[in-house]
Amino acid sequence: MAKKVYVITGPIGSGKSTAIKYLKNKGFNTVDLDKVSNDILNSDQSIAFLKEEFPEALVQNGVNRAIMADIVFKNKDKLTILENYLHPKVILALQEIIQNTEDELFVEVSAPKNIYKDFDCIVIYSQVETRIKRLQERGMDYEDIQNRISNQKDDDWWKTLGIVIQNDNLNAMVIHSVIALLGALATWMDAYDRGVLVVLAATLGVATSLHSPMRLALVPLLVSREA
Repeated sequence: MAKKVYVITGPIGSGKSTAIKYLKNKGFNTVDLDKVSNDILNSDQSIAFLKEEFPEALVQNGVNRAIMADIVFKNKDKLTILENYLHPKVILALQEIIQNTEDELFVEVSAPKNIYKDFDCIVIYSQVETRIKRLQERGMDYEDIQNRISNQKDDDWWKTLGIVIQNDNLNAMVIHSVIALLGALATWMDAYDRGVLVVLAATLGVATSLHSPMRLALVPLLVSREA
């Protein structure tokens, strides 16, 4: 079972995937709940539900994500139907993943619902103008972006979920901040031993010439408390 579960969340376009990708590349256990949701929707167990509620999104017994997104982000009732179907199944799948994971687990969550109440949350946040620009650079249509943003909670709500990391300019700083902050939090909660912190520090490159306040914050934690 996972020693500790961290939720990495934030509004669309804020930089969640960048943080999770970096963590995964460094060997940490990660899971994307959007992928879990898509796997459930494309499984045999969901065919009857889709035929009844979203027949237009079914293509050769698979889900066309673009069509599904267009439906639910323009119709809040349809979004609620989809969420009510998926949420219990996603939670069960996550519980199984947690049971089968050793060490720490980092979970990317686009729509945190109530999951933020059960785990420590790191909120990746950026101003809406920055998020819109990023999403357009990915090739998303402006109307689609606005529909998705309007179906998410407001900025003040996101900031209440946990520790907020601002990401308006440099994704690299977000990556460093996430790792350093999690290392600090884990130490205070006695979730890591000193050896793991050394690995975290090495990952961040504390000994390099590129020092940030977040990186330097790890240094005192690496010093023995008896010293």
